[in-house]
Amino acid sequence: MTESKPSKNEVFGNKVKGPVINPIIQRQSSMKIVWTFILLGVFFISSNCEQEQEVITVNDPVRFSQDFILAIKTEQSYDSYLDSLSKIDLKDLEKKLDSSAKKLAFWINTYNSLVQSKVRKDPKSFKDQKLFFNEKDILIGHVQISLNQIETGILRRKPLDPKEAFVETFKVDKLDPRIHFTLNCGATSCPPVAYYDPERLDEQLQLATESFVSQTSVFSMEKNTLTVSELFDWYAEDFGGYEGIISLFRALKIIGDSDSPVLAYTPYNWNLDIENFE
Repeated sequence: MTESKPSKNEVFGNKVKGPVINPIIQRQSSMKIVWTFILLGVFFISSNCEQEQEVITVNDPVRFSQDFILAIKTEQSYDSYLDSLSKIDLKDLEKKLDSSAKKLAFWINTYNSLVQSKVRKDPKSFKDQKLFFNEKDILIGHVQISLNQIETGILRRKPLDPKEAFVETFKVDKLDPRIHFTLNCGATSCPPVAYYDPERLDEQLQLATESFVSQTSVFSMEKNTLTVSELFDWYAEDFGGYEGIISLFRALKIIGDSDSPVLAYTPYNWNLDIENFE
């Protein structure tokens, strides 16, 4: 009868229950489990950070928008304003812009400041005006928007496709066509940059209208022609069409009450001018 050779475990008195696992492989498996839990932890932490975005409140949004313009005009650093705007609490902003005058003043000031900051950062970007005004590269309250959304959607109350909640929330109560004499898009033919105050808004809008129209319009009684800024061609609908435009010029005493001239338009000068401040 052949005797079986004892195993290594039997020689040393070890009890063997099931297969023998190499200790090196066991340690490697344990390390894989540990790293898996570490990576999962990092993932969940980063996910929570993305969900809990930092928001800040601004005590007086209109004053903030005025100071933003002043910082640019006086060539101070304005990065902190862009940073604050990017993190602003939108619910708080909506609550504080509680009147038509506050909404108008805030968005006119903010639009002009954002145009200035964008052009100063990259003057070459102004060459492609379609992209410049339509690119959603502005961050307000963690929402990406464009300059066109502020002008067309919020200030002019025109429907945008697709409809966006941000614009619907902040659009002004009604269209005031005088905004076209306050918005500075960076071009030479634009009205100058000023900062607007809700307490004096109607007066300021009227002064801006009178100043811009008187400087850019010529009435020829002989030719019965009224030459005006191209703004009146682009935004004729906002002014009430031809009759609305003529009524405005009659009210400003540029033409007589019985005059009904033919409109001619001065081509817009799109050369960049970032120093056009009031």
